[in-house]
Amino acid sequence: MKNRLFTLAAVILLSTTGLADFTMKEDAETGRLTVMEDRTPVLSYNTKPRLADGVPERYRRACYIHPLYDLDGAPITDDFPEDHFHHRGIWWSWPWMETRGKRVQLWHPSDPPLEQKFLRIVEQEISAERARIVFENAWILDGEDHVGRELIEMVIYPAKEGTRAIDLRLTFEAVGKPVVIRGEKANQKGYGGLTFRSTATLAKDAILTTDQGIETEDIVNAPLKWADLSSDKRGMAIFVHPAHPSAPVPWLIRISYGGVLNPEYPGNKAVTLDPGKPVTLNYRLFVHRGDAQTAGVAEAYKSYVSSTATHAGANE
Repeated sequence: MKNRLFTLAAVILLSTTGLADFTMKEDAETGRLTVMEDRTPVLSYNTKPRLADGVPERYRRACYIHPLYDLDGAPITDDFPEDHFHHRGIWWSWPWMETRGKRVQLWHPSDPPLEQKFLRIVEQEISAERARIVFENAWILDGEDHVGRELIEMVIYPAKEGTRAIDLRLTFEAVGKPVVIRGEKANQKGYGGLTFRSTATLAKDAILTTDQGIETEDIVNAPLKWADLSSDKRGMAIFVHPAHPSAPVPWLIRISYGGVLNPEYPGNKAVTLDPGKPVTLNYRLFVHRGDAQTAGVAEAYKSYVSSTATHAGANE
């Protein structure tokens, strides 16, 4: 893209002498950018459309995190799982969208197609405390009409005492004309927005813990502050900032066929995105060793809220 502020080649190295040992490696062929701390991968962001072998072409997609790695460098997210080809690591999409008089979606492939397209890296920085990068993506309708814009900010903190925090700041805005988004209408499940799909190995032995305690069944539309999926060896939680619209938000969580964590936005009530009026949503991914209790997930959520109390306005 001619309007990129930085070429990909210019952002490969993020390490600076005397600061945190973060680097970024790019696979030019696949468009996968991987952030590393020392020699351990932290996460990969996919700028080019990807498709797994044997999966129909309509499921090709870009602009999502996969893999997200545990603290030892093993993947904890899945992509193109056989039971749900549209699931993809950590992503943000909706199953019900309307714009230009057409009903479309980013959750499943739609007709006409709506796709997320990487445009550029807007900002990047590194310090002794964090690595930060901001991606700009476009929503492209039917291959040519630019109908929406998203800014995806990731702030990655160094691993500390068996945990790592990654802040996500997701900003969405319609372009030209309004875009209506809402969750799944069928059975009023409401799913849509930020979603995590775990690997089968993590889901197999995982315990689901929320701010309400240990859960043994799937959750549909229960309001929660955070949720954690973990075994006795490793896990990952999503924290929703209290400034998030309608917090505490309803969640869709699946442990019956795999590990899915989805703090729903906007749920069963439609929201209209207007040009010039961006909506910003704030979350933290909390990767840790051990189970939720051993890792102190509840305490980590309280620390997240207090440390970002003046930072995370929901709509800016």
